[in-house]
Amino acid sequence: MMDKHFPKISQCMIVKNEEKNIEKALTWAKDIAYEQIVVDTGSTDRTVEIAESMGARVYHFTWIDDFSAAKNYAIDLASGEWVAFLDADEYLSEEEAAKLPEFLTKVGKNFYGIAMSWLQMEDTGKIMAGGTQIRVFRNTPELRYRNRVHETLSVDDSPLPVVDACSQFSIFHTGYGEMADGQGQKGKRNIPIILKELEEKPDNYDMMGYLADSYSTVGEKEKAREWYYKAIQYMPEKIPDTDSRSVTTFEWLIVTLRELEADETELLEVYNQAVKKIPKDADFDFLLGEYYRNNQNYSKAVDHFKRSIELLDQYGITDRSMIASGRIQDAWTYLAEGYYYTGDLTGCVSAATTVLKANPYIPAVLEILVKAFFSNVSPGAEEKTSLAVAGFLMKLYNLENRKDRLFLVMVLGKLPYPKLTRQFRQICTPEELAAVDEARDR
Repeated sequence: MMDKHFPKISQCMIVKNEEKNIEKALTWAKDIAYEQIVVDTGSTDRTVEIAESMGARVYHFTWIDDFSAAKNYAIDLASGEWVAFLDADEYLSEEEAAKLPEFLTKVGKNFYGIAMSWLQMEDTGKIMAGGTQIRVFRNTPELRYRNRVHETLSVDDSPLPVVDACSQFSIFHTGYGEMADGQGQKGKRNIPIILKELEEKPDNYDMMGYLADSYSTVGEKEKAREWYYKAIQYMPEKIPDTDSRSVTTFEWLIVTLRELEADETELLEVYNQAVKKIPKDADFDFLLGEYYRNNQNYSKAVDHFKRSIELLDQYGITDRSMIASGRIQDAWTYLAEGYYYTGDLTGCVSAATTVLKANPYIPAVLEILVKAFFSNVSPGAEEKTSLAVAGFLMKLYNLENRKDRLFLVMVLGKLPYPKLTRQFRQICTPEELAAVDEARDR
Protein backbone atom coordinates (compact mmCIF):
# COMPACT_ATOMS: atom_id res chain seq x y z
CA MET A 1 0.00 0.00 0.00
CA MET A 2 1.30 3.44 -0.90
CA ASP A 3 2.43 5.77 1.89
CA LYS A 4 -0.05 8.67 2.06
CA HIS A 5 2.85 11.12 2.31
CA PHE A 6 4.22 10.10 -1.09
CA PRO A 7 2.94 11.76 -4.29
CA LYS A 8 0.36 9.85 -6.30
CA ILE A 9 1.76 8.21 -9.43
CA SER A 10 -0.42 7.49 -12.45
CA GLN A 11 1.00 4.74 -14.63
CA CYS A 12 -0.05 5.30 -18.23
CA MET A 13 0.66 3.49 -21.46
CA ILE A 14 -0.67 3.19 -24.99
CA VAL A 15 -0.79 -0.32 -26.39
CA LYS A 16 -1.68 -2.40 -29.39
CA ASN A 17 -1.39 -6.20 -29.41
CA GLU A 18 0.86 -6.41 -26.36
CA GLU A 19 -0.49 -9.59 -24.76
CA LYS A 20 3.08 -10.90 -24.36
CA ASN A 21 4.20 -7.85 -22.39
CA ILE A 22 1.15 -6.32 -20.72
CA GLU A 23 1.25 -8.40 -17.53
CA LYS A 24 4.88 -7.51 -16.76
CA ALA A 25 4.24 -3.92 -17.85
CA LEU A 26 1.55 -3.55 -15.20
CA THR A 27 3.22 -5.67 -12.53
CA TRP A 28 6.38 -3.60 -12.01
CA ALA A 29 4.34 -0.54 -10.93
CA LYS A 30 1.47 -2.28 -9.17
CA ASP A 31 2.70 -1.47 -5.67
CA ILE A 32 3.60 2.17 -6.33
CA ALA A 33 0.91 3.35 -8.74
CA TYR A 34 -2.16 5.20 -7.52
CA GLU A 35 -3.87 4.18 -10.77
CA GLN A 36 -2.98 2.28 -13.94
CA ILE A 37 -4.34 3.61 -17.21
CA VAL A 38 -4.10 1.62 -20.44
CA VAL A 39 -5.13 3.26 -23.70
CA ASP A 40 -5.66 0.66 -26.42
CA THR A 41 -5.28 1.78 -30.04
CA GLY A 42 -6.82 -1.25 -31.73
CA SER A 43 -5.63 -4.55 -30.26
CA THR A 44 -6.93 -7.75 -31.79
CA ASP A 45 -5.34 -10.08 -29.22
CA ARG A 46 -5.91 -10.50 -25.44
CA THR A 47 -4.19 -7.25 -24.39
CA VAL A 48 -7.36 -5.56 -23.18
CA GLU A 49 -8.66 -8.66 -21.41
CA ILE A 50 -5.39 -9.16 -19.50
CA ALA A 51 -5.10 -5.48 -18.56
CA GLU A 52 -8.65 -5.40 -17.21
CA SER A 53 -8.11 -8.61 -15.24
CA MET A 54 -5.15 -6.95 -13.51
CA GLY A 55 -7.24 -4.00 -12.41
CA ALA A 56 -6.11 -1.43 -14.94
CA ARG A 57 -8.57 1.11 -16.31
CA VAL A 58 -8.71 0.49 -20.05
CA TYR A 59 -9.77 3.13 -22.58
CA HIS A 60 -9.97 3.00 -26.36
CA PHE A 61 -8.48 5.54 -28.76
CA THR A 62 -9.16 5.55 -32.50
CA TRP A 63 -5.77 5.54 -34.20
CA ILE A 64 -5.13 8.72 -36.27
CA ASP A 65 -1.42 8.26 -37.14
CA ASP A 66 -0.41 10.39 -34.17
CA PHE A 67 1.44 8.89 -31.20
CA SER A 68 1.43 12.18 -29.30
CA ALA A 69 -2.35 12.45 -29.58
CA ALA A 70 -2.79 8.97 -28.11
CA LYS A 71 -0.32 9.59 -25.29
CA ASN A 72 -1.77 12.98 -24.45
CA TYR A 73 -5.23 11.41 -24.29
CA ALA A 74 -3.87 8.99 -21.67
CA ILE A 75 -2.32 11.86 -19.67
CA ASP A 76 -5.65 13.72 -19.75
CA LEU A 77 -7.19 10.73 -17.96
CA ALA A 78 -4.57 10.68 -15.21
CA SER A 79 -5.25 12.19 -11.79
CA GLY A 80 -1.91 11.54 -10.07
CA GLU A 81 0.67 14.21 -9.33
CA TRP A 82 3.24 12.32 -11.42
CA VAL A 83 2.93 10.19 -14.54
CA ALA A 84 5.02 7.09 -15.27
CA PHE A 85 4.69 6.56 -19.04
CA LEU A 86 6.75 3.52 -19.97
CA ASP A 87 6.07 1.40 -23.05
CA ALA A 88 4.66 -2.08 -22.65
CA ASP A 89 8.08 -3.66 -23.23
CA GLU A 90 9.81 -1.46 -20.65
CA TYR A 91 10.02 -1.74 -16.87
CA LEU A 92 11.86 -0.69 -13.73
CA SER A 93 13.33 -3.31 -11.45
CA GLU A 94 11.28 -4.12 -8.35
CA GLU A 95 13.95 -2.60 -6.11
CA GLU A 96 14.22 0.67 -8.03
CA ALA A 97 10.46 0.99 -8.49
CA ALA A 98 10.05 0.83 -4.71
CA LYS A 99 12.44 3.78 -4.32
CA LEU A 100 10.67 6.00 -6.85
CA PRO A 101 7.83 7.46 -4.69
CA GLU A 102 10.21 8.70 -2.00
CA PHE A 103 12.59 10.05 -4.65
CA LEU A 104 9.77 12.13 -6.15
CA THR A 105 9.15 13.83 -2.80
CA LYS A 106 12.62 15.36 -3.05
CA VAL A 107 12.32 16.75 -6.59
CA GLY A 108 12.31 20.54 -6.70
CA LYS A 109 9.26 22.32 -8.08
CA ASN A 110 11.25 23.74 -11.02
CA PHE A 111 11.88 20.26 -12.42
CA TYR A 112 9.26 18.59 -14.59
CA GLY A 113 10.82 15.23 -15.49
CA ILE A 114 13.17 12.50 -14.31
CA ALA A 115 15.97 11.43 -16.67
CA MET A 116 16.73 7.73 -16.25
CA SER A 117 19.14 5.30 -17.87
CA TRP A 118 17.58 3.40 -20.75
CA LEU A 119 19.06 -0.07 -21.28
CA GLN A 120 18.43 -2.05 -24.46
CA MET A 121 18.26 -5.75 -23.68
CA GLU A 122 18.99 -8.58 -26.09
CA ASP A 123 16.77 -11.66 -25.98
CA THR A 124 19.48 -13.36 -23.90
CA GLY A 125 19.23 -10.65 -21.24
CA LYS A 126 22.52 -9.03 -22.18
CA ILE A 127 22.62 -5.23 -22.27
CA MET A 128 23.62 -4.22 -25.79
CA ALA A 129 23.18 -0.43 -25.66
CA GLY A 130 22.36 2.34 -23.25
CA GLY A 131 20.88 5.80 -23.34
CA THR A 132 18.65 8.23 -21.49
CA GLN A 133 14.88 8.62 -21.45
CA ILE A 134 12.30 10.71 -19.59
CA ARG A 135 9.43 8.40 -18.74
CA VAL A 136 8.41 9.85 -15.36
CA PHE A 137 7.17 13.45 -15.29
CA ARG A 138 4.81 15.83 -13.52
CA ASN A 139 1.14 15.75 -14.38
CA THR A 140 0.68 19.38 -15.29
CA PRO A 141 -1.46 20.89 -18.11
CA GLU A 142 1.40 22.65 -19.89
CA LEU A 143 3.46 19.45 -20.28
CA ARG A 144 2.49 17.31 -23.25
CA TYR A 145 3.94 15.20 -26.04
CA ARG A 146 4.71 16.83 -29.40
CA ASN A 147 5.13 15.34 -32.92
CA ARG A 148 2.98 12.70 -34.58
CA VAL A 149 5.78 10.13 -34.38
CA HIS A 150 9.00 9.98 -32.36
CA GLU A 151 7.11 12.07 -29.88
CA THR A 152 8.94 14.20 -27.29
CA LEU A 153 7.87 15.82 -24.03
CA SER A 154 8.03 19.57 -23.70
CA VAL A 155 6.56 22.37 -21.62
CA ASP A 156 4.84 24.91 -23.85
CA ASP A 157 7.21 23.85 -26.69
CA SER A 158 10.27 24.55 -24.51
CA PRO A 159 12.85 21.95 -23.43
CA LEU A 160 11.88 19.99 -20.34
CA PRO A 161 13.76 20.86 -17.10
CA VAL A 162 14.77 17.47 -15.70
CA VAL A 163 16.53 15.86 -12.76
CA ASP A 164 19.40 13.58 -13.76
CA ALA A 165 18.69 10.27 -12.01
CA CYS A 166 20.55 8.01 -14.44
CA SER A 167 22.73 6.63 -11.66
CA GLN A 168 19.69 5.76 -9.54
CA PHE A 169 17.07 4.42 -11.97
CA SER A 170 17.31 2.26 -15.08
CA ILE A 171 14.54 1.51 -17.55
CA PHE A 172 14.96 -1.93 -19.10
CA HIS A 173 13.76 -2.21 -22.69
CA THR A 174 13.19 -5.87 -23.47
CA GLY A 175 11.63 -5.53 -26.90
CA TYR A 176 14.87 -4.88 -28.74
CA GLY A 177 14.98 -8.19 -30.59
CA GLU A 178 11.38 -7.90 -31.77
CA MET A 179 11.90 -4.20 -32.48
CA ALA A 180 14.84 -4.96 -34.75
CA ASP A 181 12.85 -7.63 -36.58
CA GLY A 182 9.98 -5.21 -37.18
CA GLN A 183 11.95 -2.14 -38.18
CA GLY A 184 11.14 -2.43 -41.88
CA GLN A 185 7.41 -2.52 -41.16
CA LYS A 186 7.68 0.41 -38.74
CA GLY A 187 9.77 2.33 -41.27
CA LYS A 188 7.07 1.97 -43.94
CA ARG A 189 4.44 3.08 -41.42
CA ASN A 190 6.44 6.08 -40.22
CA ILE A 191 7.61 7.56 -43.54
CA PRO A 192 4.25 9.11 -44.57
CA ILE A 193 3.62 10.32 -41.00
CA ILE A 194 7.01 12.04 -40.85
CA LEU A 195 6.61 13.56 -44.33
CA LYS A 196 3.29 15.03 -43.16
CA GLU A 197 5.06 16.46 -40.11
CA LEU A 198 7.74 18.01 -42.35
CA GLU A 199 5.11 19.65 -44.54
CA GLU A 200 4.08 21.66 -41.48
CA LYS A 201 7.60 22.10 -40.08
CA PRO A 202 9.98 22.02 -43.09
CA ASP A 203 13.06 23.01 -41.03
CA ASN A 204 12.59 20.37 -38.33
CA TYR A 205 15.98 18.62 -38.43
CA ASP A 206 14.88 16.10 -35.81
CA MET A 207 12.14 14.86 -38.12
CA MET A 208 14.61 14.79 -41.03
CA GLY A 209 16.81 12.50 -38.98
CA TYR A 210 13.87 10.26 -38.11
CA LEU A 211 12.90 10.16 -41.79
CA ALA A 212 16.44 9.07 -42.66
CA ASP A 213 16.21 6.34 -40.01
CA SER A 214 13.00 5.08 -41.58
CA TYR A 215 14.45 5.04 -45.09
CA SER A 216 17.43 3.12 -43.74
CA THR A 217 15.23 0.46 -42.11
CA VAL A 218 13.41 -0.19 -45.41
CA GLY A 219 16.73 -0.56 -47.23
CA GLU A 220 16.80 2.80 -49.04
CA LYS A 221 20.30 3.74 -47.89
CA GLU A 222 20.92 6.48 -50.46
CA LYS A 223 17.72 8.28 -49.44
CA ALA A 224 18.78 7.84 -45.83
CA ARG A 225 22.15 9.47 -46.56
CA GLU A 226 20.40 12.34 -48.35
CA TRP A 227 18.08 13.09 -45.41
CA TYR A 228 20.82 12.74 -42.79
CA TYR A 229 22.80 15.39 -44.64
CA LYS A 230 19.72 17.62 -44.87
CA ALA A 231 19.21 17.29 -41.13
CA ILE A 232 22.80 18.32 -40.45
CA GLN A 233 22.44 21.37 -42.70
CA TYR A 234 19.56 22.65 -40.57
CA MET A 235 21.30 22.03 -37.23
CA PRO A 236 22.63 25.04 -35.29
CA GLU A 237 26.38 25.48 -34.85
CA LYS A 238 26.21 24.35 -31.22
CA ILE A 239 24.03 21.40 -30.22
CA PRO A 240 22.65 21.37 -26.64
CA ASP A 241 23.90 18.56 -24.41
CA THR A 242 20.33 17.27 -24.09
CA ASP A 243 19.84 16.88 -27.87
CA SER A 244 20.25 13.13 -28.21
CA ARG A 245 18.41 13.10 -31.57
CA SER A 246 21.15 15.07 -33.30
CA VAL A 247 23.68 12.64 -31.87
CA THR A 248 21.71 9.80 -33.45
CA THR A 249 21.65 11.58 -36.81
CA PHE A 250 25.44 11.77 -36.92
CA GLU A 251 25.83 8.23 -35.57
CA TRP A 252 23.62 6.62 -38.16
CA LEU A 253 25.00 8.72 -40.99
CA ILE A 254 28.42 7.27 -40.13
CA VAL A 255 26.92 3.76 -40.01
CA THR A 256 25.12 4.36 -43.33
CA LEU A 257 28.30 5.61 -44.98
CA ARG A 258 30.10 2.50 -43.82
CA GLU A 259 27.33 0.33 -45.27
CA LEU A 260 27.55 2.25 -48.55
CA GLU A 261 31.34 1.77 -48.49
CA ALA A 262 31.95 5.51 -48.61
CA ASP A 263 35.59 6.57 -48.71
CA GLU A 264 37.56 7.62 -45.66
CA THR A 265 37.48 11.30 -46.67
CA GLU A 266 33.67 11.48 -46.49
CA LEU A 267 33.60 9.62 -43.18
CA LEU A 268 36.15 12.00 -41.67
CA GLU A 269 34.21 15.04 -42.86
CA VAL A 270 31.08 13.79 -41.07
CA TYR A 271 33.10 12.80 -37.99
CA ASN A 272 34.72 16.25 -37.79
CA GLN A 273 31.33 17.97 -38.05
CA ALA A 274 29.97 15.70 -35.33
CA VAL A 275 32.75 16.30 -32.81
CA LYS A 276 32.63 20.04 -33.49
CA LYS A 277 28.89 20.30 -32.84
CA ILE A 278 28.69 17.61 -30.14
CA PRO A 279 32.14 17.36 -28.53
CA LYS A 280 31.19 15.32 -25.45
CA ASP A 281 29.73 12.25 -27.14
CA ALA A 282 31.81 9.06 -27.24
CA ASP A 283 29.91 7.30 -30.03
CA PHE A 284 31.53 9.05 -32.99
CA ASP A 285 34.99 7.87 -31.99
CA PHE A 286 33.71 4.37 -31.26
CA LEU A 287 32.14 4.10 -34.72
CA LEU A 288 35.19 5.49 -36.50
CA GLY A 289 37.45 3.24 -34.45
CA GLU A 290 35.35 0.29 -35.58
CA TYR A 291 35.72 1.45 -39.20
CA TYR A 292 39.51 1.54 -38.92
CA ARG A 293 39.61 -1.80 -37.09
CA ASN A 294 37.54 -3.42 -39.83
CA ASN A 295 40.06 -2.06 -42.34
CA GLN A 296 42.99 -3.28 -40.19
CA ASN A 297 44.29 0.23 -39.60
CA TYR A 298 44.99 -0.55 -35.96
CA SER A 299 46.98 2.59 -35.21
CA LYS A 300 44.04 4.88 -36.02
CA ALA A 301 41.62 2.43 -34.39
CA VAL A 302 43.56 2.71 -31.12
CA ASP A 303 43.42 6.50 -31.22
CA HIS A 304 39.66 6.55 -31.60
CA PHE A 305 38.87 3.82 -29.06
CA LYS A 306 41.10 5.56 -26.51
CA ARG A 307 39.30 8.84 -27.10
CA SER A 308 35.88 7.15 -26.90
CA ILE A 309 36.70 5.64 -23.51
CA GLU A 310 38.12 8.94 -22.25
CA LEU A 311 34.96 10.81 -23.26
CA LEU A 312 32.79 8.24 -21.48
CA ASP A 313 34.86 8.62 -18.32
CA GLN A 314 34.79 12.41 -18.50
CA TYR A 315 31.19 13.15 -19.48
CA GLY A 316 29.14 10.06 -18.58
CA ILE A 317 26.12 8.74 -20.48
CA THR A 318 23.24 11.09 -19.69
CA ASP A 319 21.69 12.02 -23.07
CA ARG A 320 24.79 10.77 -24.88
CA SER A 321 27.11 7.90 -25.84
CA MET A 322 24.42 5.23 -26.17
CA ILE A 323 26.49 2.98 -28.45
CA ALA A 324 29.82 3.37 -26.68
CA SER A 325 28.33 2.84 -23.23
CA GLY A 326 26.44 -0.24 -24.33
CA ARG A 327 29.56 -1.66 -25.97
CA ILE A 328 32.22 -0.52 -23.52
CA GLN A 329 33.54 -4.08 -23.25
CA ASP A 330 34.02 -4.15 -27.02
CA ALA A 331 35.86 -0.81 -26.89
CA TRP A 332 38.38 -2.15 -24.37
CA THR A 333 38.68 -5.43 -26.29
CA TYR A 334 39.36 -3.66 -29.58
CA LEU A 335 41.81 -1.38 -27.79
CA ALA A 336 43.74 -4.41 -26.48
CA GLU A 337 43.72 -5.90 -29.96
CA GLY A 338 44.90 -2.64 -31.52
CA TYR A 339 47.72 -2.27 -29.02
CA TYR A 340 48.84 -5.82 -29.78
CA TYR A 341 48.98 -5.32 -33.53
CA THR A 342 50.78 -1.97 -33.22
CA GLY A 343 53.39 -3.44 -30.89
CA ASP A 344 52.33 -1.67 -27.69
CA LEU A 345 52.43 -4.81 -25.56
CA THR A 346 52.18 -2.96 -22.25
CA GLY A 347 49.04 -1.21 -23.47
CA CYS A 348 47.66 -4.55 -24.66
CA VAL A 349 48.18 -6.18 -21.26
CA SER A 350 46.60 -3.21 -19.47
CA ALA A 351 43.51 -3.09 -21.73
CA ALA A 352 43.02 -6.85 -21.79
CA THR A 353 43.30 -7.00 -18.00
CA THR A 354 40.65 -4.31 -17.70
CA VAL A 355 38.28 -6.44 -19.77
CA LEU A 356 39.00 -9.67 -17.94
CA LYS A 357 38.48 -8.09 -14.54
CA ALA A 358 34.97 -7.16 -15.68
CA ASN A 359 34.30 -10.42 -17.52
CA PRO A 360 36.98 -13.10 -17.16
CA TYR A 361 35.38 -15.57 -19.57
CA ILE A 362 36.20 -14.04 -22.97
CA PRO A 363 38.50 -16.45 -24.81
CA ALA A 364 39.75 -13.97 -27.43
CA VAL A 365 40.83 -11.47 -24.77
CA LEU A 366 42.64 -14.09 -22.68
CA GLU A 367 44.39 -15.32 -25.83
CA ILE A 368 45.64 -11.88 -26.81
CA LEU A 369 46.75 -11.15 -23.24
CA VAL A 370 48.88 -14.30 -23.17
CA LYS A 371 50.26 -13.64 -26.66
CA ALA A 372 51.34 -10.18 -25.54
CA PHE A 373 53.30 -11.67 -22.66
CA PHE A 374 55.06 -14.14 -24.94
CA SER A 375 55.82 -11.67 -27.75
CA ASN A 376 59.54 -11.22 -28.36
CA VAL A 377 60.40 -13.93 -25.80
CA SER A 378 63.41 -16.02 -26.80
CA PRO A 379 62.99 -19.85 -26.76
CA GLY A 380 65.30 -20.15 -23.80
CA ALA A 381 63.17 -17.81 -21.69
CA GLU A 382 59.87 -19.61 -22.29
CA GLU A 383 59.87 -21.47 -18.98
CA LYS A 384 60.60 -18.33 -16.97
CA THR A 385 57.93 -16.41 -18.89
CA SER A 386 55.45 -19.25 -18.35
CA LEU A 387 55.95 -19.03 -14.59
CA ALA A 388 55.47 -15.25 -14.67
CA VAL A 389 52.33 -15.46 -16.83
CA ALA A 390 50.89 -18.22 -14.63
CA GLY A 391 51.39 -16.01 -11.58
CA PHE A 392 49.65 -13.12 -13.34
CA LEU A 393 46.69 -15.28 -14.35
CA MET A 394 46.30 -16.58 -10.81
CA LYS A 395 45.50 -13.02 -9.76
CA LEU A 396 42.68 -12.87 -12.32
CA TYR A 397 41.24 -16.34 -11.82
CA ASN A 398 40.31 -18.37 -8.75
CA LEU A 399 41.85 -21.80 -9.23
CA GLU A 400 39.61 -23.27 -6.55
CA ASN A 401 36.73 -22.52 -8.90
CA ARG A 402 36.19 -25.39 -11.34
CA LYS A 403 34.85 -23.07 -14.03
CA ASP A 404 38.00 -20.93 -13.88
CA ARG A 405 40.31 -23.96 -14.07
CA LEU A 406 38.51 -25.44 -17.04
CA PHE A 407 38.32 -22.12 -18.84
CA LEU A 408 42.06 -21.55 -18.49
CA VAL A 409 42.96 -25.04 -19.65
CA MET A 410 40.55 -24.85 -22.58
CA VAL A 411 41.83 -21.50 -23.87
CA LEU A 412 45.52 -22.02 -23.14
CA GLY A 413 45.40 -25.43 -24.82
CA LYS A 414 44.78 -23.69 -28.14
CA LEU A 415 47.95 -21.59 -27.83
CA PRO A 416 51.54 -22.69 -28.62
CA TYR A 417 52.77 -22.39 -25.04
CA PRO A 418 52.76 -25.97 -23.66
CA LYS A 419 54.76 -25.18 -20.53
CA LEU A 420 52.19 -22.60 -19.45
CA THR A 421 49.27 -24.90 -20.24
CA ARG A 422 50.89 -27.76 -18.34
CA GLN A 423 50.95 -25.74 -15.12
CA PHE A 424 47.18 -25.40 -15.14
CA ARG A 425 46.48 -28.93 -16.37
CA GLN A 426 48.38 -30.24 -13.34
CA ILE A 427 45.79 -28.86 -10.94
CA CYS A 428 42.82 -30.37 -12.79
CA THR A 429 41.35 -33.79 -12.07
CA PRO A 430 41.52 -36.50 -14.76
CA GLU A 431 37.76 -36.14 -15.24
CA GLU A 432 38.09 -32.40 -15.80
CA LEU A 433 40.91 -32.86 -18.32
CA ALA A 434 38.91 -35.49 -20.18
CA ALA A 435 35.93 -33.11 -20.41
CA VAL A 436 38.15 -30.29 -21.71
CA ASP A 437 39.88 -32.48 -24.27
CA GLU A 438 36.57 -33.90 -25.48
CA ALA A 439 35.07 -30.42 -25.86
CA ARG A 440 38.13 -29.19 -27.78
CA ASP A 441 38.02 -32.17 -30.18
CA ARG A 442 34.40 -31.58 -31.14
